[in-house]
Amino acid sequence: MRLSSTGIKASLQYILGLPPAIRALAVAVFVNRVGGAARTFFALYLHEARGLPLTGVGFMLALFGAGNVAGGFLVGVLSDYWPTRRLIVVTLGGSGLSLLLLAIAQPTWLLGLLMLLGGLLDGGFRPMLQRLVMEAVPDAQRTRAQSVVRSSINLGVAFAGLIGAWLATRGYLWVFVADGCGGILAAAWLASRLQGFVPIPRPIKAGAATPDRSPYTDLPFLMLLGSALILAIIYDQFYSTFGAYIREAYQLSGSWVGYMYSLNGLIVGFCQIPITALTDRFGYRANAATGAAMIAAGFAMLPFGHGPLYLCISTAVWTIGELLLMPQQFALVTQRAETGRSGHYIGLYAAIWGGGRGLLAPLVGTQLYAHFGGNGLWYCVGLAGALAVFIQQRAVRALLDTPRESLPAMA
Repeated sequence: MRLSSTGIKASLQYILGLPPAIRALAVAVFVNRVGGAARTFFALYLHEARGLPLTGVGFMLALFGAGNVAGGFLVGVLSDYWPTRRLIVVTLGGSGLSLLLLAIAQPTWLLGLLMLLGGLLDGGFRPMLQRLVMEAVPDAQRTRAQSVVRSSINLGVAFAGLIGAWLATRGYLWVFVADGCGGILAAAWLASRLQGFVPIPRPIKAGAATPDRSPYTDLPFLMLLGSALILAIIYDQFYSTFGAYIREAYQLSGSWVGYMYSLNGLIVGFCQIPITALTDRFGYRANAATGAAMIAAGFAMLPFGHGPLYLCISTAVWTIGELLLMPQQFALVTQRAETGRSGHYIGLYAAIWGGGRGLLAPLVGTQLYAHFGGNGLWYCVGLAGALAVFIQQRAVRALLDTPRESLPAMA
C-alpha cells in the first residue's frame, strides 16, 4: 500500500507541476474522448442505418480521411496567423457539432460534406493540441505535458468503448449525440480556462527553426517525418490487417480486436505518466529509438507465437513502444517549430501521421497481406521498423545538434 500511495502521490505532483493551460487541456481531451466512440461506428452507421452500399461507405470514410490530412496541415499553417487558444476551441467544438449534424442529416451529399468537414476539424484539432503544449510549457516540461495529455486521451478512450457499445444497442443516433456533446462541452470548458492565455516567450536557440528556415527544405526535420510516416503505417496495421490476421492465424474471433484496443488504451492511460517520469533521464534519442523498435517488434513477433496470452504480450510490447516514442517525437517537433514558420512544422507533422494512418496504412498493409500472406506482412513490418529507427536516429542527432552519444537501451 505504501508503494501504491507513493506512486499516486508522485503522479499527482507530476501533473500539478504543469501550467494551468495543460491541466485544462488534459480535462478537455478526456471529456472529448469519453464520448468519442462515433468514429468507431462510422462504417456500421452509414451501411446499416443509412443504407449506403459498401462502396459508398468506403468513399465516405475516404472523405473523412482526406479531410483529416488536409485539416492537420491547413489549421497548422493557420495557427501562424490566428491565436492557438481560439483555433483549438473552434476545431474541437466544430468537430463535435459536425457529429451532431451527421446524426440528423438526410441527403447523401450532405452526409459527404459533413464527413469531409468533420475530418477537417478533427484533423485540425491535433496540431492545435501540440501547439498549445509548445506555447504553454518550457522545454524541460514538454515530454511531461505530452505524457499527461496522452494519458487523459487514452483513459477517455477506455471509457468510450464501453459507453459507445452500450449506446449503440439503443441506436446509432445516441452514439453520435454523446460524441458531439462531448466535443462541444470540452470546447466550452477549454474556452473558459484559456481566457487571457499568453504564450511563454522563447529565445531562439540552436536546433530551433529560425524565421528564414523552411520546413520544406529542413533536411533533419524531413528525415524525422520520413521515419514518422513509416511508423504510422506500421502502427495503423492494428486498425486494418490485424483483425483479419488473428482470425486466420490465431483462430480467434473478431472480438479480440476490441479486447486489444481496450488493453492498449488502459496501458497508455495508466502507464504513460510513470513510464515517462522514469525514462526522462535517458533523453530523446534513447527513448525514441527504443520506442520505435518496440512498435515494430510488437507486430513483427506475431508469427512466432499463438494464443490469447501471446497476443496480449505482443500488444503490450508495441503499446510500451508507443509510450516511449510519442512524447519524445512530439517534443522534438515542437522544439524545431519554436520560431519562424511554426504552423508549417506542426501542420506537416500532423498531416504525415494522418496520411500514414488514415490513407496509406490500409492500402500498403492489405497489398502486402494479399501478396505475401499474414506472416509475410509482419516480416516486412520488422524490416520497415529497422529502417525507421535508422532514419529517425540520424534525424534526431541533427535536430538536437549534439555529438553522437551512446544509446543505453539500444546498444
